[in-house]
Amino acid sequence: MEKDKIIKEYESKKSQFPFDFTSEEKILTITFISFDESIIFPIICKNTDIFWMIENKFYEKYSEYKDLDNYFKSNGEKINKNKSLDENKIKNNDIITIFN
Repeated sequence: MEKDKIIKEYESKKSQFPFDFTSEEKILTITFISFDESIIFPIICKNTDIFWMIENKFYEKYSEYKDLDNYFKSNGEKINKNKSLDENKIKNNDIITIFN
């Protein structure tokens, strides 16, 4: 009985998180900022997420940017959209600047 109760509590708590994790994965918060600073958009993601997946979440919120020829920089380096956040050396609380 006690085991079942603990398992149900765990499953309930786990369902509150929007991610499943492996041992190598971590939660990160990154913030998209437009070059003119008119948009500031924080987003929660995993260090293993491929950047283009996160970029699409940005476009869901700011669709007017979707058809522009955008590129992104973090820590002075251009981001490779086909690499993970780790591979792009993006860390927790990093700022992603949008250029077009």
